[in-house]
Amino acid sequence: MSPIIGKAEASLQVKIYESIAEIDQEKWNLVSDPHFPFSSYQFLKNLEDSACVGPETGWLPRYFCLFKGDELRICAYSYVKHHSYGEFIFDWEWAHLYEQAGLEYYPKLLFAVPFTPATGHKILTGQDVSDDEKIKFIAEIQGYVKIHQLSGAHFLFTSAEDGKMLAPNSFEKRYSYQFHWKNSKYSTFEDFLSQLRRKRRKQILSERKAVRDQGISIRRVPSEELNNTSAEDFYRFYLSTISKKMSAPYLNLKFFSLCFENMKENILLFSAVKGDQVVAQSLAFYRGDHLFGRYWGCRFEYDKLHFELCYYTMIEWAIENKIELFEAGAQGPHKHSRGFLPQLTESYHLLENPQVAEVIYKYLGIERKQLELAMEDVAGRTPFRRD
Repeated sequence: MSPIIGKAEASLQVKIYESIAEIDQEKWNLVSDPHFPFSSYQFLKNLEDSACVGPETGWLPRYFCLFKGDELRICAYSYVKHHSYGEFIFDWEWAHLYEQAGLEYYPKLLFAVPFTPATGHKILTGQDVSDDEKIKFIAEIQGYVKIHQLSGAHFLFTSAEDGKMLAPNSFEKRYSYQFHWKNSKYSTFEDFLSQLRRKRRKQILSERKAVRDQGISIRRVPSEELNNTSAEDFYRFYLSTISKKMSAPYLNLKFFSLCFENMKENILLFSAVKGDQVVAQSLAFYRGDHLFGRYWGCRFEYDKLHFELCYYTMIEWAIENKIELFEAGAQGPHKHSRGFLPQLTESYHLLENPQVAEVIYKYLGIERKQLELAMEDVAGRTPFRRD
């Protein structure tokens, strides 16, 4: 399929592709975030090739690429959407407000990793990109929204660099917050524990002991063992969690099989073993010095096993491998007492209808103040020693 081509300006040209397969993989990965596995060419292609995104799921890919001659200078991955499922930054009330005003909120343009509430670059830039290139790129996105009569453009879980490009160009900031673990140059897991308050140290040691006392050991699945069979095994655990939450699975077996085949170097898979049986597994992705916990599942209910498999084992591995940041997913105030600290996350939004935008932007200001107060309250109850 031929790309939709924007207006050329000197040697700069913006092209908009409907499949990442139309883009040169090497060029894409040269500007991809080196600490964010979800912006890699292979991850995004796996989503397409498994049909987790596409017409069947209501995630229609649009890849914006700015070229200078043949050099890819800036790109961004986005999706035209007719719903708000799988986003983790909730805007259902916005859609309802549009409906009350007799307007259409969908379709909209979403710049985000599908089904993944992880902070990282949504706009990927090469070396020494000029301000003119950035301005042209953002203008092309704004133009696309107008031409195709979309309600707006939304960038979720953005990096600081994304914000610097979006804020001066009429995008309004929205805050949310998660709990992230940061590595303060810990030498061992025990070193990490020593920085926590006595009550929290005892809690973690007790929880880890509870897992051992049930006869459960933890084993990392080596990269060379990641294959279709291990993908099938993990997929069953993934479905068990989905079933318990009574929700629909966004990802399918083919997606995991593709990742286990072509992203082995970015995958961290741990198994909980009792006797000769694997009773639970947790899956994380990593790249550079950032680790992202994503999915887990358990065959039966075991006391404290979720904390061991999804938090403590991951933290231990992160310390051993000098990982700087560990994001364990959305929600979860229970993470706080286990060494994860509250972290503001940012999203940026541009709404085309000025009347509705005014109401929603005013709401965002109120929401920001509430979140800042909530963050102050949580930060005041730090699990770490005051000294």
